[in-house]
Amino acid sequence: MVAGAAIAIALIVGGFALSRPGSSHASPPSPTGRSAPAVYAVQVSDVITDCATHSHGTTQSSFRNQNCVKATRFLATGQVTGRPTVFVVSRIQMASAEAAASVKQVLDATGTGNLNDLLREGRTFPGAPSTMPDSGYASVQTGAVIVVAEAGFVHGPSSNTDPALRAAAAQVATLVTSQS
Repeated sequence: MVAGAAIAIALIVGGFALSRPGSSHASPPSPTGRSAPAVYAVQVSDVITDCATHSHGTTQSSFRNQNCVKATRFLATGQVTGRPTVFVVSRIQMASAEAAASVKQVLDATGTGNLNDLLREGRTFPGAPSTMPDSGYASVQTGAVIVVAEAGFVHGPSSNTDPALRAAAAQVATLVTSQS
């Protein structure tokens, strides 16, 4: 257990770049005490500068009014409660904290769409699901940056109300925010 903690700390301190496919990131301890991803591995990533073109629903209208400066999107894999899990994450940089807060309000509302994840746009990796399964959602805003993360089980039932998936998404969002 001590060796595992040392490895996790080394990964956090290492601060691997998000854009390196296959890189691993350690997550902070779960505040809920539930199983959460100890490590996730980025499989596919990209950087875009036109969030309006790469979004859907009311979120697309929001980005048409205030487009992002840039967004880094990635697909990652990990385990939650011992089950294979896929993570879709977007780190969205807006022009101001006010613009970020406005977009985050839309992103966090139910049924308003989102920035497209890479699966939705046909970017994938071997073993990935064809679409994002029902998933736990979390977002974090720090200044002009919003990080949105979702976590869904690759096989079997997955739910947006699953506490373990929601905790895992929150941990990944917090970790990505701290690496910015």
